[in-house]
Amino acid sequence: MRAGIPQGGKILPVLYPLYVNDIPKTHKTLLGMYADDTAILAKNKDHKYTAAALNQHLVKLDDWFLKWKIALNVNKTEAVYFAKGRRKHKPIASQ
Repeated sequence: MRAGIPQGGKILPVLYPLYVNDIPKTHKTLLGMYADDTAILAKNKDHKYTAAALNQHLVKLDDWFLKWKIALNVNKTEAVYFAKGRRKHKPIASQ
């Protein structure tokens, strides 16, 4: 059985804000949402702090996804790290 609202559905602008109203937020990250895309943003000079903040938020989101039976499309999910200079860091999220 499939769940969700058809793309372009006329009722989507009304239902979507209600659907994501209780999405977890934290004080260490910023949640940016546009249409059905979501970005989790964190900023700090220490990349370990940033990684920890993002991972903590991802854990909360994972619990929320399970609660509402939402399947995250891994093929449409990306992690992007921006830094000044050319530093190389290990990936921040593990599977």
